[in-house]
Amino acid sequence: MTRLDSLHALNVDDYAAADLNKIRRAMNQLSAELYAVVNGCAPAGEWQPTTSDPLQQLGEVDALLDRLYRAVGGVRRTLRNADEKARQNYLDRTAEPLAADASG
Repeated sequence: MTRLDSLHALNVDDYAAADLNKIRRAMNQLSAELYAVVNGCAPAGEWQPTTSDPLQQLGEVDALLDRLYRAVGGVRRTLRNADEKARQNYLDRTAEPLAADASG
């Protein structure tokens, strides 16, 4: 199941404009980070390590991956938060009122 399959009942009104703007900002930050990594490490489309030492190259790879994981993670968190709020808005919009408590 894809993310969109699980959100099929939601509509645009369930998402707050502020949350959609946060998603756009997070994607812009991710795009900028990807651009910086590619231009800094692989300007010709191929990774260029800054050292010939294989162990230091592994360290470079780890640092690059950490940088990318943080950027992607930021987008995922922002998207997850917006989706959670939208689901709650959907539930608030579609929930049936509870019947009065018969015991009281």
